[in-house]
Amino acid sequence: MLGGSRVLLARCAVIALLIGGSIVSNLRANDNGDRLQSAMDEYSRLDAAAQQQWLSDLFRFRSEPACRQTMKPKEVERQLIRQRSIIDRVGDGRLLTTAGLHQLLTEVDSQETLAIAKLEEAFRLTIQQTLADDPAEIERRATAWEGIWSAWEGLGRPWEEQPKLIYWLERAIAHQKAFSHAPLPAAPTFQSKTPPAQEVPSVVTATNQPSKVPAEEPIKRLIKEPTIPPIDLPADPQSPVDVEELRVRIEGYNLALVDLLANLQGQEPWWPNQLEALIEAMDDLDAVRADLMLYWNVLPAATRSTLKSIEPLDPVIALAASKTAAARKRFEQPAASRRSDDQVLQLRRLDRVSRRLAELAQEKTRSDAD
Repeated sequence: MLGGSRVLLARCAVIALLIGGSIVSNLRANDNGDRLQSAMDEYSRLDAAAQQQWLSDLFRFRSEPACRQTMKPKEVERQLIRQRSIIDRVGDGRLLTTAGLHQLLTEVDSQETLAIAKLEEAFRLTIQQTLADDPAEIERRATAWEGIWSAWEGLGRPWEEQPKLIYWLERAIAHQKAFSHAPLPAAPTFQSKTPPAQEVPSVVTATNQPSKVPAEEPIKRLIKEPTIPPIDLPADPQSPVDVEELRVRIEGYNLALVDLLANLQGQEPWWPNQLEALIEAMDDLDAVRADLMLYWNVLPAATRSTLKSIEPLDPVIALAASKTAAARKRFEQPAASRRSDDQVLQLRRLDRVSRRLAELAQEKTRSDAD
């Protein structure tokens, strides 16, 4: 039943992203209910400069990561250009109407719904492939995800908490691909929906106008802090990043990287199909690392110093290249004139692995240069 409801939500999201315009708002209005109302109220209390910053963070920390899960790179770039034009228009004083804001929030909601559906499918496929000999563990891990979804859904599917589902699925897939029996990431803690606006007293200034909410406040609520014991961090009210959430994600990424490296060191020989699966895991980790670096780069140096570093993929790339070279040696014997069709096919697969490793190394070099 849970899976069926998510399929329906994903289909609605696909339609919403395709047809656009006011029809999108109408399509998702009943589904969203008041899920988006607190965000709309928040936005309406801001001055023009703060509204521009609010939209920038909405697109950067919510829309863009979701789009990268479901769109081709060129489609993502077009989306980013469109979003930048919206931010620029708001900066020029052409403010969003209530209907326009609702449409944007509904669009981001649809993007995240699609991303969750895609990641859930990938998670289920990954546990089935990596735990094919352990049906009971497959069931346990699938049930763990269902429990997380149910906890979020039981609170009314709070919109502010939706990214936690994406973060958990990303980390779970990376862990699973890196080392099949690695523990799943800890389940996220969800907070209850904000009480209805009428139950919260309004703050009114002497001129009887609603007081302005500081620009950093809506940013923090867009990326909700999980309930984690406090850690002594430098106060940084200007940071748009949930430091505790970033801490957990960095530790999960580093753990998956260590598991992948240990797996590489502990197995001999490596075959083309195994190396192809390894490349997929490395691609996933590379994407996670790129997302983490976006958050890392906006933190002040004092806050970064309290976090573990985001380890590079270099050791894994180098070791994978060595394993690929060793596999190539095995398949290059005998001489080319006497190779079987299967040998030729396997060598082509190894060529593709080598090209992707070279691309990963080049991407890393470009990233360091930036």
